[in-house]
Amino acid sequence: MPLDASPLSLADLETATDEPRILDLRLAERLGYDRPADIRELVDRNKEELETYGGIFRTARKNPGRGRPGKAYFLNEGQALLVCMLSRTERAAAIRREVVAVFMAHRRGLLTAQSPPAPTRPAGLDIATAARLHSRIAQLEHREAQLLDMVHALVRRVT
Repeated sequence: MPLDASPLSLADLETATDEPRILDLRLAERLGYDRPADIRELVDRNKEELETYGGIFRTARKNPGRGRPGKAYFLNEGQALLVCMLSRTERAAAIRREVVAVFMAHRRGLLTAQSPPAPTRPAGLDIATAARLHSRIAQLEHREAQLLDMVHALVRRVT
């Protein structure tokens, strides 16, 4: 399969939080997915294992038309490597090497002379904001579960 996406570079890493992360669609482009958004199904199917490497940061992205907003995942180094292994694409081994090289360059404080790739995420998407929203969503989901338990208990009393 021809690969048009430019190689991964330090510009692909979101570094606003405690650890660098890479956008799932960027990884999918490099892995050679015909439809990069398909990588999200792989992330969803393997969420439990991916979370053993840390929290998965997920953001909602507005769709230009109607319908539900899309989602975007930001993966840390371990999660990105696992996604490469699970993708089983022809390019997976080469892209794992790219992932390792880019994250190592970040840790070593190296700069890249390569120009950044074309944006693949909405302008203004901030990983620190995404992390805060992720935490708030988890709190709200927990509260929702508590409230649903209370509603079910009340319904049982009434019926």
